Formats: sequence, C-alpha cells, structure tokens
Amino acid sequence: MKKRKLVFAGILAVFLLAPIPASGAAAEIVEEKEGDFSVEKPAEESFLGEDVISEDTQPDEKNGFMTENDLRTSDAENNVEVVSEGICGENVTWRLDSKGTLTLSGTGPTTDYRRWSEVPWYRKNVRRVTVEAGITSIGDYFFDSQDFIKEIILPESITRIGRSAYESCDGLEKVYLPDSIAEIGERAFESCDSLESFEFPLGFTEVPGSVLANCEQLRQVVLPESITSIKSKAFYKCENLINIVLPESLLEIEEDAFFSCTNLDKIWIPSAVQAIGEDAFAGCCSLTEIQVSEDNETYASIDGALFDKECTMLLVVPSGMEGIYSVPEGVIYIKGAFSDCGKITRVNIPASVQEIDISAVRRADYIWVSEENPYYSSWDGTLLNKEMTKFLVCPMSRRGIFELPASVKIIGDRAFLDTSLEEVQIPNEVTDIGDGSFMGSSIVRVHIPASVQHIEQGAFFSCTSLKKIVFYGKNPIIDDPYNEEVFFWVNADVYYNEDILGVPDKHWQGGALTWHDCVPSPSEINQVGEIGYQSLEIHWNPVKNAEGYRLYYQEDGGAWKFAAQIEGRDNTSYVHTGLKSGRDYIYYVRAYSTLDDGEKLFGAYSDGKSGRAKNSRSEIEKIQSWGYSALKINWKPVQDAEGYRIYCKEPGKSWKYVTQVANGETVSYIHTGRITGRNYTYYIRAYRTLDGKKVFGAYSDGKSGKAVPKQVKITKAKAQKGKAVLAWNKVNGASGYRIYYKNSENGKWHYVTQIGKGSTTAYTHKGIKSGKEYYYTMRAYRTVNGKKVFGAYAGWKQLR
Repeated sequence: MKKRKLVFAGILAVFLLAPIPASGAAAEIVEEKEGDFSVEKPAEESFLGEDVISEDTQPDEKNGFMTENDLRTSDAENNVEVVSEGICGENVTWRLDSKGTLTLSGTGPTTDYRRWSEVPWYRKNVRRVTVEAGITSIGDYFFDSQDFIKEIILPESITRIGRSAYESCDGLEKVYLPDSIAEIGERAFESCDSLESFEFPLGFTEVPGSVLANCEQLRQVVLPESITSIKSKAFYKCENLINIVLPESLLEIEEDAFFSCTNLDKIWIPSAVQAIGEDAFAGCCSLTEIQVSEDNETYASIDGALFDKECTMLLVVPSGMEGIYSVPEGVIYIKGAFSDCGKITRVNIPASVQEIDISAVRRADYIWVSEENPYYSSWDGTLLNKEMTKFLVCPMSRRGIFELPASVKIIGDRAFLDTSLEEVQIPNEVTDIGDGSFMGSSIVRVHIPASVQHIEQGAFFSCTSLKKIVFYGKNPIIDDPYNEEVFFWVNADVYYNEDILGVPDKHWQGGALTWHDCVPSPSEINQVGEIGYQSLEIHWNPVKNAEGYRLYYQEDGGAWKFAAQIEGRDNTSYVHTGLKSGRDYIYYVRAYSTLDDGEKLFGAYSDGKSGRAKNSRSEIEKIQSWGYSALKINWKPVQDAEGYRIYCKEPGKSWKYVTQVANGETVSYIHTGRITGRNYTYYIRAYRTLDGKKVFGAYSDGKSGKAVPKQVKITKAKAQKGKAVLAWNKVNGASGYRIYYKNSENGKWHYVTQIGKGSTTAYTHKGIKSGKEYYYTMRAYRTVNGKKVFGAYAGWKQLR
C-alpha cells in the first residue's frame, strides 16, 4: 500500500536532475519551470506549512520572495548561502543552499536510512538535487517521497540504489540508469505514479521485489538478456503495463510478480524458465493467453492456459479468458488455476482429476464434474466430495437462498467465502462448519441445527450483513483463543435456548451480538397409539419457550409431510385421522415460538416414533357351552370391519386357526366338535381389505369356556299318594342324570338318585311325606374318560 506522504504546500516547482559533465562536475536535479527562486536562510528549519509557496502564490516582495528579475539580479550580485549541511555517509556530505539545491559530495556510499523521515533534509525546502561524481550509492529511503524529482540521471560512479530509495516520488517521469549499477534494492521505485517507462542496466541479473510495484502509469519495461529472476511483486499493480518481453535468460518468476497488471494481454514464457510462483499472473484481467516455448522442459501451454510439462497439472487459466472452460482429460491436479478468472461462466472437470485446489474454482459461475470422477461430484453448480458428505465450494457469484444437500455432514473451510448469498439452509445432519467457511459472505441470516458440534475459527468472520443467528443445540464453538474470531465484525441478534447452549462466554466476543433466550427446547413424542383402523393418536411432552407445535409424518418411509399445527404450549396431543390400515407412520414434532417480526423459530425435531393404523382391537363378550360338544363365541362388533378370524387354544397346546367369518356384521360363532368338559381359550381379531390384502387389527384378550351337556328342562313334577312323578326332556349326548330335591325355596338340596341312561326321561320319587313342600331340580351328565361332566342344573320345579 502506498505510504502517506507529506505535501509541502507551495513547493510546486518541478526539478530535473542534470547529467554530470565529463570533467567531473556534479550531476544535478534542476527545476523544470523557467526561472529559479532563491530562498532566504530561515531562522530555523522549515516544516510543513512554513515558508512554502502555494499554488496560487506568486513570489514577490509582498510575499517575502524574490521576483524572477530580482532572482537574476541576486544571482549576479550575491553569493548563494548554505542554509543547512551535514554528513550522509562515511565520506559523503550534504549541503542545502538558500536556493533549495541539495548537493551530495564526497566518495563512497551514502547512508542507508531505516525510514524516510530519518533523512536529514526531511521537511526542508529541497528544490533540486546534485549528485557529484565519486558517490557510489543512493542509500535506503534516500529520496523517498520527494515529489519534486521529475528525472533521474546518475553519474557512472553509482553502483547501487538502495531499498525504497525513490519510492513514492510521484513526479518522477524518466529514469536513466548507468550500466555501472549492479544492485537495485526492493521497492526502489515503488509507487512512482508518473513513471511511464523503465530500462534495467545491461548485465543486471535480478528484478528486485516490488521494485516497480504500484507504478500506475508504467507502460513499458525493458529487461536485458542477463536477467535470470523476477522477484515477488516486482510489477505488482502496474495497471497500464501492456507488454513485456521476457528474456531467454530468465529462470524464475516469483509469486505475485505481475499481480493485477490489468492491461497485460499476453505473455510468452521462454525456454529456460523453471519456476513460476503462485499468483504470478493473478488479477491480470486482460490476459487471455499464456504461451510457452516448446523447448521449455518445465511448462507447457494448451489453448492459452499454463500446465506442467506433462499436462497433468493445470496451473493458470488467464484471468481474461471468458465463457466455458473444459479442463482437458488427463489432468490430475488443478492448482490455483481459476482463482482470479471472473469471466469464466462454467468449469467442466473431467473424470481424471484427483485433486483440486479449492480456491482454484470459486470464481467460476458454475462447476460441473463428470459422473465418472471417483473423487468429486457437483450439485447445482457447486463442488462436493464424491459421497456428497462434504461441501467444498460455492461459486462466489451465487446469490439468493441456497439449500445444502441433505447428505452433507461437513461444510469445508472457506466453502462460501465472499459469496453473495442471502441465506444458506443447513441440513440437520451437518456436524462441522469449517475454518472461514462463510467469511466475508453476504448472508443475512443463518440457522445452526442441533447436529452441529464444531464451528471453527473465523467461520463467520466479517459477515457484516449477518443480522440474525439461530442456535438450536449446544455450544459448538471450540474452546480455543482463536475461536473468539468466529463472529468477528458481526452485529446481529442471536436466538438460542440457554438451557441447551449455556451462558455466552468469551468465544462470542469480537462481535456485537444481542442474545435472546427464546428458541424452544427439543420435543419428545412419548406415545403413538391406535384408536381405529384409520386413526392414530400422538402424544408428546410440553417444552420450554413453546407457543405451539408442528407435527410431521412419514408414510411407509416416504417423504416427510405436514400433519398439523397445534396452538398452545400445553396442547400436547393430536388425533391423526384418514390413515390407511396396515401402513406404518413415523411422527416427528417440534415446538415453535414467534419473533416480533412474525418469523417462527422452531425447536429441534423430536426423534421419530412410529405407529400402525390397524382395525380396532376386538373384544370377546362371552363363551357359551352349546351342548356337550360345542361352544358359542360372542364378540363386540368392530367399526368398518369386513370380517373376523377366530383362534383357539387348548391347555398345553399351541394356537390353532378356527375359522374366518367373512361378514363384518356377524358377532358370534358356534365351534362344534369340542370334547365335553375340556377347557378352550378363544381369541379373535377383525380385518379389513386394503389393496387386495387383509389388514388385521389387534388380537382380543383370550376368553375361555368348555362344552357340557345341555341344561335339562323338567316338564312335569306331580304328587301321587306318597310319591312324586317327574318327567323331563331328553338331553342329547347325556350319559345319565342326577336328581335333587329340597323342602323349601331356601332349603338345602338333597340328592335323590342317579339315572344311568341318557335316554330315560321320567322318574318316580317314592316315600315323600304328606304335608311337606317338595322342590325338584336335576342335571344331565356325560361320562368322558371315566369322569362325569355335568351340564347346568335345571330350573327347579315345585311339586303340585
């Protein structure tokens, strides 16, 4: 950068340095305008603003200066006085006379100063310079910022020009250097804004670093065939340099040598060049062609771009190239090739490329990668690794809102550096945000999901447009002193949940951040229950900062769908209807709060919880014995069921399918062929047909029963002279009957007899007593495996 200069108001006269005559007279820098002004010796040294001539001031008696005629008379009549003098080298002296002439006398080198303000004539009224023969060097910073110098002609005794010797001499237009000069220091002529041409001395071998940097009007440079090296920033920002011929002797061009030479349109690399530094031709926005000698053993060129000799490494694509650039097949490594190509609209990367310097492609508007490339992939004109888990580069020209692919887990270092995007939507799977990943970008807002575990240093450095930051998870800033710069120069509102993130600490310094604890906590679904063949009921826990909730679902692993928005922190359940029986549904919920500007901030999603919409659970009402070998199963109807399936289990055995009832309105079934007296447990479930397949509801609870002989019905109980005549209906399957009596309604039953034939249907009970009441009952039995299985007691009948 050009240093700040002191401008001596009023010293606007321009000087020329005159050549030294052969007799050994001094070379001098003389004023370019007609006439010289003599200056009376001041009482003390003149400083900025003292005893100087402004642009509008004319030297006359009134202003304290001589007129041109007075000056001629003074020269003729008066001797010139020395106003200041001193030593500026071991054998070199300087003197400044009343006419403003600075004369260097003596032999050998002058002093090397550490800065321009150390020279003894600093802030003095120097108007011209004379360098006498015998002086061998112009020291460091010797004439730095001396704007009056228009032309330099040095004696043949000069062999060295020191560092920054003529830096920032804004008026310097011409330089004539004797071939005796063997050394020129770095920055010797930097920022000489009026210098248009420069020729290095014959035999010179090295163009020093920054020697002509920032010479805005420099158009032509002549390099002798002896030059072997062009050092760093030698011609940095020489914006009007149109052409330069590099000598065949040249071996190396160091980094930034021609940086931002914006009018340089082509360059020829000679055969001997062995090294070209990074960004040597960066910023040369008119450069459309780099050609390399076919005899060069280190470099080659294809279609104006610079490659290594084998053309496996793409080094430089000229900044002036326009349109689409396709990297040749066979290139393995792309170095900083496109780092300054603002006119390239698209870069096509072939399958052969294995490594890319990320800065190389960010200036292209669109990046395309062959699907056959095993190392990289492209997505919507951006660059990612092959697996699309690490996002590498977004073109700087991209604007608007950009949504990262859901597969991304890492945002790479400087991935969005200096982009014009307004927002980058970060998916919930991202765990790392890299070093400087959004540095200098135009993003206005960013939401950091709870999945993010690390944000590296400088990630949002100098994002001056960033006004809204939302954190959903824990503190992701690494505990490192450098990470205090994550949000450096950011003035934004930060929305977070203190219970999760914690209290902001030193890692948030460096930015003007205003904190708001208003982000809802993560939600948790605790139950998804079926309440019908097409409905599920979802329950979740209330959370901090919630104003309401949003419920989402997936059907059989498909895309997420919005289910409902539920208002109120404590409304924590929802019945989802209209579902399909037999389908699996996964539910997610997240709480929300509303900012003053109307934007809803959402807490993190809950984990998914699944449920299946089935028919309602069936319920068996009762199991009845339906004769000695049958059971009747009764159940409650299930809404919209198309039918039922019945299952049976005997003690010590596995479940068995019984039957399918193909009518949803049927609510009972008689299971025949049962063994009398054996216990049977029954289960039932409803079904509904969906897409040609039966979808079953939940199994009912089990209910048990056993088959016994039917209940006997007494048809006759008649008293006859000390006996009772009984009659009853025959019970199918009965092996016999047992008869009982009692003498009152509330009396105790007494055994009468057992009839051993099931076909018998009458019996006479003798010996009854006159005047007593008799009540009779009985029950059938069936003998199974030597054991009697009794049916139900008959309804008692009173003797008449």
